[in-house]
Amino acid sequence: RANPRGLQAEPVDSEAIAASELEATPIRAGHIAPVSDGAVSIVLVSAAFLRANPQCTPIARITGVGWCSDSYQLGAERLSSLRAARRAWRDALAMAGIASASEFDAIELESPTSWHEAAWIRAFDIADEASLSPSGGTFAQNPFFCAGLINAAEAILQVSGQAGPVQVEGARRAVAHGCHGFAQQGSVVIVVEQAGDAR
Repeated sequence: RANPRGLQAEPVDSEAIAASELEATPIRAGHIAPVSDGAVSIVLVSAAFLRANPQCTPIARITGVGWCSDSYQLGAERLSSLRAARRAWRDALAMAGIASASEFDAIELESPTSWHEAAWIRAFDIADEASLSPSGGTFAQNPFFCAGLINAAEAILQVSGQAGPVQVEGARRAVAHGCHGFAQQGSVVIVVEQAGDAR
C-alpha cells in the first residue's frame, strides 16, 4: 500500500484470505496477486557509452544476470524442483561475486501467489525475509508479462535511493527475479548495485 507506483490497495487480513474462495487447492483467491495495468522501461547503456557521454549519469549498474528455461512438460519433478529458477539465481549471484541472499539489501521476487513466494524463499535460500519485496511485489502492482521488469526497476530505485516511501535505508545491492512461460517454465535474475564508477 505504501508504494506510490503501485495500486495502493488495502492489505487483506488472514481471516479474509482464509474465507476467500478456493481457486485450486490449497490456493485461495486471497493468495493470488491482483492483475493490474502498468508499464515500465529501463535504459541500459555500456561503460563505453558513459565515457563518450559524460553528461549522462547512471543511477545503478548491473553486476550479475542469470537466465534459464526448463521443459514445457508439467511433470511433478519439473514443477517441484524449480530447476530453472535455481539455475538463474545461482548464475546471477556467481557473476556478481555474491555468496548468498544475505548480501542483498532488497530482494524483489515475482510471486503470482503467496505460495510462489514461499517456494522462491526456499529455492533461493533466503534466510532473512526482512529484505523481501520492499516494493510490495506483485501484491502492490502486477502488470501481467512485465512484473519481472517492474521488479528490476524497483531494485534499481532501491540502490539509487529513489524508492520513496518503500526505500530500504542505505540499500547498496539488490536482486530482482522474474518468471515466464507455462507454470514458471523460465526465470531471469538480475543483480544491481549502486552506480559507483560505472564508467
